Amino acid sequence: MATDTNLLQSLKRGEEDAFRRVYQSCYRSASTAVFNHGGSDEDAEDIFQEALFVFVKQLRTPGFDIKVQVCTYLYAVVRNLWLKKLRDNSREIPVAEETIQTLKDQNPEENAVEILEDLRERESKYAHMLRALEQIGEECKKVILLSYYEQRPDAEIAQILNYVYDFVRQKRLRCMNKLRDILGL
Repeated sequence: MATDTNLLQSLKRGEEDAFRRVYQSCYRSASTAVFNHGGSDEDAEDIFQEALFVFVKQLRTPGFDIKVQVCTYLYAVVRNLWLKKLRDNSREIPVAEETIQTLKDQNPEENAVEILEDLRERESKYAHMLRALEQIGEECKKVILLSYYEQRPDAEIAQILNYVYDFVRQKRLRCMNKLRDILGL
């Protein structure tokens, strides 16, 4: 949906049909920002409504000029709102601190394309890592996830998996080497 003046004016006036058009055109793509970071359908709906509110408020601000498509802008707002909510709720999210600072410092329309490119790159890396984890075997996968994702110490991993402490250390190193080979690192 291209940014058209009539739609923006209708949104400013609060016309129900304009909101319906935006929802039908933009909700699906914008909600992926929530789903990709562990959110539910309900979370996506709540955040999208909040993003629409923020967007209309911005539209009503004198001098505000949108230079990207409405859906792109809403995606960026949804993503920013969801990441903020996750941070505020102290949920662990795999986002670099410098990315968060960039999002805080910039207006969503200025970094919307950058956010989409970053998302595509992260999704690609994540999918590649998941495929590699599936290839190393179930035991290696458990050891690596417990060690690096859950950040559990080797002694605790040994207890969980019913291994000897020294075996866990060796297994973790062998599994990481196997994972590095698969990933080409």
